[in-house]
Amino acid sequence: MKYNFLFSKAVITAFFCILIVLFAVLGASQFRSDQEQLALFIEVNKQCDAKLSENENVFHIYVPTEQLATQLIPYFCNNPVITKQFGQVMLNWGYDMSDALEFIGRGNADLIMTKENLMLAFKSEHTFNYKTLLSYPDYTAFFISLNEKPRLEKEYFIDKRIGLLDYPSSRSGYILPRTLFKQLSINVENLNIIQASSHSALRDLLAEGKVDLIASYWKQDDMNRFLENYITPISNNVSGSRWYFKMETQNTELACAINGIIHRHAKAQTSPYFKDVESYVEC
Repeated sequence: MKYNFLFSKAVITAFFCILIVLFAVLGASQFRSDQEQLALFIEVNKQCDAKLSENENVFHIYVPTEQLATQLIPYFCNNPVITKQFGQVMLNWGYDMSDALEFIGRGNADLIMTKENLMLAFKSEHTFNYKTLLSYPDYTAFFISLNEKPRLEKEYFIDKRIGLLDYPSSRSGYILPRTLFKQLSINVENLNIIQASSHSALRDLLAEGKVDLIASYWKQDDMNRFLENYITPISNNVSGSRWYFKMETQNTELACAINGIIHRHAKAQTSPYFKDVESYVEC
């Protein structure tokens, strides 16, 4: 009897020990999950070093790249109109469809830089009253090769290593080449597609000989790495990126402040393309 009692006591003790260990493991896992989410959040946005004012309103901006966010944050944090109307600036970046849905599809940004086709797809201009403030020029999408001029023929692509972007919002690096493959009756699953996260990464793959051709746009300094004779247009007049401002009120002072910021940023760029920005508002 005494033996049974001691055995039962040992079993109960062991059971509670196991429960304690499980709760500890789950708690640590949840803590790591929370920490990972926090780290992810920190990695995809920038804000001013200090509060701009006692105002609790935050000016939310969405752009496609971290590089652009880093360049722009000081312009917005030091603008007198921004500091009078907001207590903080939050500049978010991202290029995949989940980012687009969060900020463009749900209208969670006051200012957005994106492509016109995404705004049309989400109907954001009508739904959230976004207005076009500025735009960059239209451009041409190309296939770019290292050692031959790409041919827009089905047989040409079959045995090629093709570099494309991994996010479906890009017209030159994703939408247009895949549209062409469909027009040529090519099953994309049968192609050797190597994906990259940016246009710069695509160029590196091509320069290193890891792909035979890439789909992108042609820029002036590409002539330092590639031959201009070895490019073939996929499509002309691809719409350039635009800046959209959520005009919930007739806040013309803020619209003009943004206009001035983007023009000052444009003048500081080395690329002729990004220097050429057109305003849609009179200030």
